[in-house]
Amino acid sequence: MEDLLCLLFLLLTAILHQGETDLPLVSLNQLCNQVGLIDCDTEYVSHGDEQTCGMDGITYDNFCHYSKARCSDVNLGIANVGSCIENDPRSTSPPDHTSKPNSDVIIQFFCKNADNIDCTLEDREPYCGSNGMFYLNMCALAKAKCTEPNMESQSLQICKDAGVLPPVGK
Repeated sequence: MEDLLCLLFLLLTAILHQGETDLPLVSLNQLCNQVGLIDCDTEYVSHGDEQTCGMDGITYDNFCHYSKARCSDVNLGIANVGSCIENDPRSTSPPDHTSKPNSDVIIQFFCKNADNIDCTLEDREPYCGSNGMFYLNMCALAKAKCTEPNMESQSLQICKDAGVLPPVGK
């Protein structure tokens, strides 16, 4: 399950930041194939209300369902977090008119699940954080960013020059 959550995070990040990120290039088709294996109703555990309104006007129950739809339609984006229907009679609270950027939704999703994500399942490709510490791979760096949101990846040479030892194990 943890590896499915990590794949889902990587897929959403790759989708939302195509061409704008220093994430290692990951085949979107490979990620979509893996996400296709997840049963969004029985295997995926959402954290709170993850309803997402797609730019296609469809309300997706959670980020898992949205990810599957996004894999089927490369042009699909997030219109807003919450229901697409402003005056939904089933709603007990006023509609949320504040739209969160796509990246905020993904970061929240990943960080809420960070304790359940095992980064050792990914290849060891060390990263150097701007806090001067080595991280086992991009997954480990992303988890560290949950507690240090301003941290960025920097040249490995900076950590090496500082005498920091590369990570071993987890």
